[in-house]
Amino acid sequence: MILIGTSLCGCLKSLAKGEVKIADVLVVISETECKTCDELLSVIEYYATQGNSYSMFPLRYDMTGIDVDTLINLGRELWVCGKIHQPRLFNVYARVSFPKGLETDNIWHNLAPNYNSDSPAVIDAYEKYLLLRSLTE
Repeated sequence: MILIGTSLCGCLKSLAKGEVKIADVLVVISETECKTCDELLSVIEYYATQGNSYSMFPLRYDMTGIDVDTLINLGRELWVCGKIHQPRLFNVYARVSFPKGLETDNIWHNLAPNYNSDSPAVIDAYEKYLLLRSLTE
């Protein structure tokens, strides 16, 4: 899987619960505007202890019961690996949206298709995709 995350809080919560592995994360798109890792970690600590009142779905991202140090370590790892994208740092306000009819409440979106086909063309295309992915890791 190659996943794109669309919520810092939601993604950290999912990672901390073991629902997703960092190795499967291509990028997490965050509405934060943190210029340094320390700034981001402060935001994560705030969200973990105070909640995210800015979220449209604050209960969905409630991190009660999840160890704050675990969340901070996950945030640091995402930062160091270059997996945090903050469009606001580029003067862009980005809210991930989908075309009408394709809206979703999911915070993770799989960039890589899963294939369930015996078609040689599909198998060949998927193997080429896996090769390209391995070259970027």
